[in-house]
Amino acid sequence: MNDLNIKKVGYVFGSFDPIHIGHISIAMQALNDNIVDKVMFVPAKQNPWKKGTTDFNIRCEMLRASLSNLDDVGFTDIENYVDSQFTFDVLEAIEEELKQLNRNEKICILTTQETYDEIPNWYKGKEILEKYESHIVNMPIKIHSTDVRNMIKEGKNTYPYITKETYNVIKEKGLYGITSKE
Repeated sequence: MNDLNIKKVGYVFGSFDPIHIGHISIAMQALNDNIVDKVMFVPAKQNPWKKGTTDFNIRCEMLRASLSNLDDVGFTDIENYVDSQFTFDVLEAIEEELKQLNRNEKICILTTQETYDEIPNWYKGKEILEKYESHIVNMPIKIHSTDVRNMIKEGKNTYPYITKETYNVIKEKGLYGITSKE
């Protein structure tokens, strides 16, 4: 992709409560358009604007289940090890981890237009935009995690919005008011 053998990794930040097809489509579009070489999802341990999210480790389990069959897509649980809930601090921790591991990777933020417009209002948001390359990726399917949670509460079919693997984790953990139809 680039001539200096530097791998460009796109990071997608969010709660992923649960991860859905819109999130995955961001990753696939960035890969298919050769914007990045790899995509990493970064679940927020505690989103400063959201209260009552599903346990961090369960959200990581949903990410692992959903992404396991995708090439060049993964996730990091780095927020489990960072004493901050702010994206700027998490990006700095990712940078430090890459240095320690001697990995020649360039950090790139992948986001939607809606989220990109909010970044200047975040903690050190202007610094994030100055320091890190960002790419706005369109989410072809307009769906939010809230929509998926509501569908589950209402007993509606969530296909194709979440993967079967994610649904199985939700069912196993009894999340979002799911009731077994068995």
